[in-house]
Amino acid sequence: MDSPLKKNDVAVVLRPIIEDGVEWDGSFQLLVNVAGPVDLDDDHMKSLLTVASYLAAAVPLMEESAKFTELLRDRAEQLVGTVLIGDNMVPLFTKDTKCEGGMQ
Repeated sequence: MDSPLKKNDVAVVLRPIIEDGVEWDGSFQLLVNVAGPVDLDDDHMKSLLTVASYLAAAVPLMEESAKFTELLRDRAEQLVGTVLIGDNMVPLFTKDTKCEGGMQ
């Protein structure tokens, strides 16, 4: 999937922590990045960064609250959908899924 960041993009990045020769243990860094050049005014950029920080904050909250995780999972399944594979319902997202859009 080729989806380079464009100017003014704000991205929440999950970067897997992978050690050479060791199977990935599921750990990752969570980063909020801004792609330049930035020509949005300060208030608009702050709004985007606020939404990105809310998204990033969801990860530790998921670790703290099973109810929060359940609410997020349910909403994600409504927005994206799932498919039955064997006996498991899995999200339709794959490594090749490209998502665009969104409004604050």
